[in-house]
Amino acid sequence: MRQLGEQELEDLLNGAAFLASGGGGSRQMGEEILQAILAKSETVTLLDFQEVEQPQWGVVPFAAGAPSDVHPQQARSFLSLHFSLSHFSREKPETGRNYTLSDLLAAAIAPVELVEEIIGENFSFVLPIEIGTANTFLAMFIAVSQNIAIVNGDGAGRSVPSLEMLTYSHSDLPVYPGAMASIPSPFDSNNQTKLAIYPNQISTSNDLMIQTMQTEEFGNAGVMASYVMTGETLQNLCPIVPNTISLALEIGSVLRQATEQGKNPITALLGYFDENPALPNAFLLGEGEIVDIKKENVGRLDKLEVIVATDKGEICISGFNENLVAYCNNSHEVPLAIGPDLICYLTPDGIALTNEELEKGIYLGIIGLQAPEESQQPTVIQGYREGITQLGYAPYIPIQYLLNSFDPWRC
Repeated sequence: MRQLGEQELEDLLNGAAFLASGGGGSRQMGEEILQAILAKSETVTLLDFQEVEQPQWGVVPFAAGAPSDVHPQQARSFLSLHFSLSHFSREKPETGRNYTLSDLLAAAIAPVELVEEIIGENFSFVLPIEIGTANTFLAMFIAVSQNIAIVNGDGAGRSVPSLEMLTYSHSDLPVYPGAMASIPSPFDSNNQTKLAIYPNQISTSNDLMIQTMQTEEFGNAGVMASYVMTGETLQNLCPIVPNTISLALEIGSVLRQATEQGKNPITALLGYFDENPALPNAFLLGEGEIVDIKKENVGRLDKLEVIVATDKGEICISGFNENLVAYCNNSHEVPLAIGPDLICYLTPDGIALTNEELEKGIYLGIIGLQAPEESQQPTVIQGYREGITQLGYAPYIPIQYLLNSFDPWRC
């Protein structure tokens, strides 16, 4: 057990933005939720999954949005769910309703409490659905609001645009019972629509959530609670990528200390991964200035292309909200990295950026990170394939093979 105070949470935020692989919400969203957490509690209780007592119950809370202009039968071809929360803001909401952060946080408690009513048990822990600045800190907010712990792990080791990319969805963990709730604004629990859902499989869960969120009551967005489990189930099935919160915290700490000591944060972080054999392989794909950013809205997803000019040539990063493929621009056929491997941004000042902070002229280090073993299961990789195919790629080739076997810049 570990108590995370303000400094740890600030480090965690920077590390989560890094591991989010370009997605997972804006840094501003994470910072605002962090302040809401500290307003409720000075610390957040973090448990390793082995520390959870077997009879205890837990749940995965998250927020999502449905494609706004896509028929439900077509929605899965557009990667369906959007986890990044980037469409929630205080000033210019894009959902068509005047959602605020306080509305979102207040609304997120309801599905958790509804599932508790269904199973007749109180939750002792929550798990984040992914690692990123928004849904990870949303789970922490629920933890401190309910006076419970958050478990050191998540369902991807990064941020993802689809439920089918999660380890939760490929672990024989039941997706029922679950609950959904709307986000009324200004928030009033009497005006909140809440419903229990009992999908029999992950594809049914995807479709059911999409169709529900496309109703007038939900306005293409909602808060959810799903993947209910006991400590015994958590330890026996291990449906998570473990130790990702502590990894994000360590990444943030390494970057902060490097900056304080006048060292190069990019070099320091690569050294941290190289010096710890238990950690995934990390590769510097290139450093340079952003010369172009292209975005195309697909429902509530942003299909994006970011081009960075490096001393070797241009690197193009492409994806849906999150980064899914990076390649040298002289050969689109040979990627530098491809999901589930991570494609992460880091400034020379040690600040991890998401796609929401990118602008032309920003200088970046692009770091490729080997996906955790749990995310390299064939069924999880298949979950990535739908989106990656739309970007012009199909097979997954691990980053260490891509970069160690040949020089893609020669192609």
